[in-house]
Amino acid sequence: MRSMQKSITQSAHHHHAHLDDMAVHGAPYSTQTILRVGDSRSSMAGEVVDAIAPQYATAENWISIPRRVGYSDYTATCFEHPPEIRDIGELAKILPREGKALGKLGIDMVIEALSKGDFERPAEYLGTLDLHPMNVAHELAWIWPLMRGGSGHRARAVPLDSVGTRTLMTEDVMSQHPSWQVTHSIRPGIHFIFPEGAHIDLVRQQQARADRFGRLLHEMHRHNFELPAVDFNNVRYGTPTEQPKSA
Repeated sequence: MRSMQKSITQSAHHHHAHLDDMAVHGAPYSTQTILRVGDSRSSMAGEVVDAIAPQYATAENWISIPRRVGYSDYTATCFEHPPEIRDIGELAKILPREGKALGKLGIDMVIEALSKGDFERPAEYLGTLDLHPMNVAHELAWIWPLMRGGSGHRARAVPLDSVGTRTLMTEDVMSQHPSWQVTHSIRPGIHFIFPEGAHIDLVRQQQARADRFGRLLHEMHRHNFELPAVDFNNVRYGTPTEQPKSA
């Protein structure tokens, strides 16, 4: 009997299996090269998606071509390695930091809604909160699989020529900044950005990432959709004078 244990690696394989199914059933576009985004858990699975992509091939003109992630943009990736004894002090800061950030985010959203007379955005965020007992049990069951460090372990197999952006919040204890930077230090195409904030503040980064993808699509169109010709510094930072914050 197959194990039903939750796994970041299983999630990544499911992602590729879905792409395979789309290709088999005549997707109107190629699944050979993909662009991927992810926040938190999805970004952890994304590291594995990048790593195992070459295992999946797309048959085009009778030639088997390995799949590749042409550009990945991940925010608040957690647990490059399992928590260690030395991490206990930092992990103890999670609740106060995230609680403070959540409160500030809530106040900011209320102020914005009142000033603009638009309560749709707060309602959209509240709509993502599912307190059904089955969903709560589902989320609790994910805690240990996420903390085991499988994402970081698999990320060591991400192709060396990969291109991407990793956004890690400065106050996010779970992100283990130094470890992720070491893991990707041998991949010059993967750059890190460090905005201020805790893990929950990843919601503030959505527009910045949307802007990056807007610039990416503009660059791709300008270069006849040839990713190797894209100026990824322009994609990440917009202008030459806009520099990422240091860790």
